[in-house]
Amino acid sequence: MAMPVKADQCDNHPTVNGCTTPSFLDLQHEETFTPACNRHDVCYGCGAKYGVTKTQCDDAFLRDMKEACRQAGRRRALTVSMDCPDMANAFHTAVWAFGHSHYVDAGTPNSDCREDLDKPCLP
Repeated sequence: MAMPVKADQCDNHPTVNGCTTPSFLDLQHEETFTPACNRHDVCYGCGAKYGVTKTQCDDAFLRDMKEACRQAGRRRALTVSMDCPDMANAFHTAVWAFGHSHYVDAGTPNSDCREDLDKPCLP
């Protein structure tokens, strides 16, 4: 099970940019998924430094989004055309298929990585 993602836990990390998607995709639930997206950004930017693979980042992202769906469902009924878990799967498929160029491997130095900021955001 993924760590619960607090709304502000990773928001101030220098590598985050929220839920960015290509403009031709009409993905919903971005607000619901923003903490998971931010955690995933940190994982892609700094995870390799700590031995975290792209697959581990992507799998944690899916778990975090599904947990966000469960939490959102308890707070209010979701009234969008695609339900939240299906949208989580769509986001996961997108990063799995198209995220390779954004994952920073261990051989690429990233000056934005700092252990005190990185570790709480990694799976």
